[in-house]
Amino acid sequence: FPYTTLFRSTAPVNGVYYVRFTANGPNDGAISAVLYKGYEQLLIVHEQPSGEGSDTASNGATLQLVKGEQLHMKLWHNTQIWDNSNRHSTFTAFLLYAM
Repeated sequence: FPYTTLFRSTAPVNGVYYVRFTANGPNDGAISAVLYKGYEQLLIVHEQPSGEGSDTASNGATLQLVKGEQLHMKLWHNTQIWDNSNRHSTFTAFLLYAM
């Protein structure tokens, strides 16, 4: 499998969740990460290399999840993200309401 898993998260209860992620990386390579629910591709962030410094890409969505469903984010083959103590690359998911 040509992807590196960045994280996994499991829904603790049935409900509607807001999910948001940001990937930051050096400008000399592409940033590409995909959010999955099980095997279903939901969202992607992608940024081509650009000028000096670093690049950032973000995406988010509201998702209905069943208790126990897993979200996981994978980094595409030959792409990268990075971070440091400033927390440039993040993943956030929170329950909007239970169902």
